[in-house]
Amino acid sequence: REMGLNKEIQRSGDIWAQIFSCRLQFDILAPSYQEATDIMNTFMDTVFTYTAFFKKNGVKDIRFACRLTDNNLDTYRQKCSVRSLQYDVEIEKLFTHFYNDIEGINII
Repeated sequence: REMGLNKEIQRSGDIWAQIFSCRLQFDILAPSYQEATDIMNTFMDTVFTYTAFFKKNGVKDIRFACRLTDNNLDTYRQKCSVRSLQYDVEIEKLFTHFYNDIEGINII
């Protein structure tokens, strides 16, 4: 139901959803092994803490997938400690399709 200009308008329709599955990688670079580990742990806690917020804003699901050594970052490893984390994320996009309104006919 939609309210508009002091009268109630009834509309009906369908809600369609499209789900996108993604793998996200987060790379943490820090000057020391301990600092990289601390940042990684803080990051993982933050993702966990804000999972409900993400879900309210279109993220259907977020799951830790793995911690890995990304060979593409070997150049950075010469001077930094590197941590790579991957998460599997599903994003849900909703589409509303209203049926055509027929004036004077209420569909309940």
